[in-house]
Amino acid sequence: NSTINGITITGGADAVRGKSDVGGLVGRSTNDLEIKDITLNNISVGEENQVVGSNRGGLVGIIVGTTPVSNVNISGASSEVFGDNDQYTGGLIGQMTGTGTISNCSSTATVRSAQLTTAPAAYVGGFVGLMSSGTITNGVVTGATVTSGGDYVGGFVGKVSAGASNVVITCSRSSSAVTVTNGDFVAGFAGEIAEAGGNANITSSYATGNISGNIYVGGFVGNLASGEIETNVSTTRT
Repeated sequence: NSTINGITITGGADAVRGKSDVGGLVGRSTNDLEIKDITLNNISVGEENQVVGSNRGGLVGIIVGTTPVSNVNISGASSEVFGDNDQYTGGLIGQMTGTGTISNCSSTATVRSAQLTTAPAAYVGGFVGLMSSGTITNGVVTGATVTSGGDYVGGFVGKVSAGASNVVITCSRSSSAVTVTNGDFVAGFAGEIAEAGGNANITSSYATGNISGNIYVGGFVGNLASGEIETNVSTTRT
């Protein structure tokens, strides 16, 4: 097992640039890496007007293995994650496909994924872009804005798609303002929730903030294809 522990990173003029699997701390996390007690201030990940890529996150571009992440804070008024012409862009994690756990983490990063060409710009979230397995407990997105020109955009997660493993999100919240131009499946918390073999369960979570999109637009969920949502609250304006 490997551990990244107790690191503080402060950005500025420098930024983390790359096409795919790009993160403020780790680009791609596999197997049993543990990440805990990390602070990232005013970080910039990705690049505006970038060629097509995938998996960009304020902390990790993509989690594939059993990575546990805890006590991570992305803060600062200039923290930002760009995923132009990209898929899977998130304030904390671009894409989460492993059976890892995320607990007590927060982000204030602005997330943007503009569709500048015919290439897709989809799966964009204030916390996670696409989540197909794993658990999130006490995830917080505050003061952030999420903008996109594509589909599946949420203040917290762009899309939940429970595959072979289950997805559980509990005690989490987002106050992101979400603005999407010509995009569908847009919401204050999750653009879409669907089950593709596993179970998707979201409990004791809420969303606030203004939401703007095309079709399948909701205060909490844009499209609930399948899955369970319990004791959740939305006070968003759509």
